[in-house]
Amino acid sequence: MKKKLFLLLILSAISFGTIPADATTISYEVQNLSGTTWEYVYSVTNDTLTNPITEFQIYFDYGFYDLLSVASPPTISTS
Repeated sequence: MKKKLFLLLILSAISFGTIPADATTISYEVQNLSGTTWEYVYSVTNDTLTNPITEFQIYFDYGFYDLLSVASPPTISTS
């Protein structure tokens, strides 16, 4: 019984490992503007979903990033 269960678990793991997966990509570029002022530019590539992405959230640690501000409004590119 234990051998059958073990074999079933192994075959399940192998079959799940072979399923292709895609993900929407969120990337960023960072630039030091001056001193402690940094700019992060995020890009979202929607190459897997049929519906457009209208928003995403990024959570920051309050202890490290307590003076965040938006430097410019986001731009949306459909290309």
